[in-house]
Amino acid sequence: MKQIFIFMLAAICISAAAFGQNKKTVAVYVTGNCDEVVRKVVSSRIIAQIVRSKEYAAVERTADFLAELRGEQYYQYSGKVDDGQIIKLGKQFGASLVCVADASETSFDGGIDYQKVYEYIFTTRLINIETGLIISLSSMSVVKCPNENDERSIGKDCKEHMIKYEYHDSFYTLYRYHDKRYISNNDDRSDNGRRINQETVVTITDNLTAELLQNVTTTAGKRKLAVYVTKSSGVFQGKTVSLRLIQNFTNSGIYAAVDRTSDFQKEIGYQYTGKVDDRQLTRLGRQLGINLVCVVDVLSTDYTDVRMVNVETGIIVATSQASSWRIDNIDAITTELLSQTVECVKKDEKITSPLMKCCEGLTLIDGVCRDLNNIGSNWVINPQFDDAMSFHEDMAAVKQNGKWGFIDKTGKRVIPPQFSLVQSFSEGLAAAKQDGKFGFIDKTGNWIINPKFDNVSGFSEGLAVVEQNRKWGVINKTGKVAFWLKKDIKDFNTHFSEGLLAVGMEKKSILPKRERELNRLLSWGDLRNINEQKKYREFTGETVERWGFLNKKGEWEIEPQFYSVGSSGFNDGLITVTIPVPYKVADKTSGNHYNTYSIDRNGNRIFQIYSDAFGGDLATVNYSSQVSEGLIAVRKNTMWGYKDKTGKWVIQPQFEVAGNFYDSMALVKQDKKYGYIDKEGKWLILPQFNGDVYSFKEGMAVAKQNNKWGFIDKTGKWAILPVFDDAWGFSEGLAKVKYNGKIGFIALRTSGE
Repeated sequence: MKQIFIFMLAAICISAAAFGQNKKTVAVYVTGNCDEVVRKVVSSRIIAQIVRSKEYAAVERTADFLAELRGEQYYQYSGKVDDGQIIKLGKQFGASLVCVADASETSFDGGIDYQKVYEYIFTTRLINIETGLIISLSSMSVVKCPNENDERSIGKDCKEHMIKYEYHDSFYTLYRYHDKRYISNNDDRSDNGRRINQETVVTITDNLTAELLQNVTTTAGKRKLAVYVTKSSGVFQGKTVSLRLIQNFTNSGIYAAVDRTSDFQKEIGYQYTGKVDDRQLTRLGRQLGINLVCVVDVLSTDYTDVRMVNVETGIIVATSQASSWRIDNIDAITTELLSQTVECVKKDEKITSPLMKCCEGLTLIDGVCRDLNNIGSNWVINPQFDDAMSFHEDMAAVKQNGKWGFIDKTGKRVIPPQFSLVQSFSEGLAAAKQDGKFGFIDKTGNWIINPKFDNVSGFSEGLAVVEQNRKWGVINKTGKVAFWLKKDIKDFNTHFSEGLLAVGMEKKSILPKRERELNRLLSWGDLRNINEQKKYREFTGETVERWGFLNKKGEWEIEPQFYSVGSSGFNDGLITVTIPVPYKVADKTSGNHYNTYSIDRNGNRIFQIYSDAFGGDLATVNYSSQVSEGLIAVRKNTMWGYKDKTGKWVIQPQFEVAGNFYDSMALVKQDKKYGYIDKEGKWLILPQFNGDVYSFKEGMAVAKQNNKWGFIDKTGKWAILPVFDDAWGFSEGLAKVKYNGKIGFIALRTSGE
């Protein structure tokens, strides 16, 4: 039996060895000033995660590295980190990659009586031995708070107390970039409470390693950059600045970065004496195969200086300074350095390198830097607003610095931003909110109706719906109340259309008592979805909402009876409504419950648009269908077509989705693609869009490509290339667009303009 066990164990070992032969070997090296137990836990967890990834083979070589790098051990946790000798030893040890893990501890006074607060910083980096470059980094930290039971302790409020002090806030913010921050209570009081508990170390290390392996990047085609920290005023400043710069440069996608501080210091000494000479930097950079050297001087806690030297030319190509070595400042430094080192590409020239970007005012489109004024669009009003509305009555509402105002079509501020909220102009007046109340202004900004309402709608047909003191009513343009809405009216459209206002009011079930009782016999098990349950409740005597239409005197023109009505109101004398139909108890499976009709101003049903069979989904009903340019989308079975105002089929049902007609074109979907048809059903733009396209307005339709928005013409070609973050349809000759986070307005450029 023993022989069998030994044989099986040997087989497993041989199999495991063979299994790892084709994998890259990662040598794990754990350094830092934490105690041996913490470093051992870190090492074992990293190796376990690497092996479980099934992509790498792992070996523990900390002792070998330390035997050769005893003099370097100081550099590995003092901030003077150098990967040069690690790379050399990695080659000697036959590793493809070296995972350097740093587990370091620092402390500072915090909270009540300035008790010690311990901070543990864990960082990992993966170095490619062949290229000598870092291909992945990850970092996290943990705060070790004083004992909660200690009378002088800041205990549970450790974190909150730390950030109240400027110095402590500085230290806290320094490590803010760690994706996860673990707060550890003193459940382990060994070593005078300094030792971090193993459970926390395991959690942090597992997360670190997972992130490290997930973020491995290629360095092919990237410029090699060495970070050289010449001086740091504190124990951890140099390390933090170095790792953050490397992380930022790596994430930029332009550079492959590595720390070579020790190599540079040994050869050329410190660079902070005032006798700075970059000739030795360039000479040593060439020897190390580096393209650029990033020289960092952390002169004090309130001043950091950085410069980038081109090794090939020996010229300083970028500089930056910051008031401190905090992480947000280092990020700002990186951004400034990158902006100075990337080549500016001129109009109509191609981007051929990661070190190239379009010059200011140009936009990258299909690899070429384009001028927005030369790609079919014309900036009439440059992007400058935080928010805006489309033009109505020659005015557009715009928002700047938290306030709304109005501009004209030249961009001139006709009404300066001063309101907390506004609506677009309608019939010469615009709703505006000031000091918590709504009123109406004219196009000069003067109050025509003083702000006294809690809510309002825009004017339509000379009337507006308003709320005052929890009562809803309708006013005219002088502010006089035309009529108040009844209390049982709970919902309404925001505008009059063809003399009528759609309102929804609460009513009891419209079914006779006997029929209600019969419907109660239906079991809930037969009601197969939420919509069906909603319908059931409405036929069992519960209070429901029904829609009807009021005239301008507040009188019922069409009694409330509809489940819903079209939000756009009457159009060409018709509107879309849904009407409830009772369950048929004797034949539940064939009973229809909701039908959608087109009705006229007298409430007469002109024709049926859609029938909702038992178990149907109301979400499939096209409630937005309305008569538009003489046609309305109607569904038959599963397909949509178009009828005219008399109910006659003009375009037979054949589309999966059908929109309303605008500019004599309708957006439809066929075979899972969107295109546009004319009023005879002929294709004007063949189905080719996956989505993110809209109806035509003023000859243009908004469309999206590669996550950017532009405008197509009626042939389906890009009239304005997709370069915008967002775009809205043309209105009065101008289109609202969002570019680089700001709103502006464009017009279509025509020949000769």
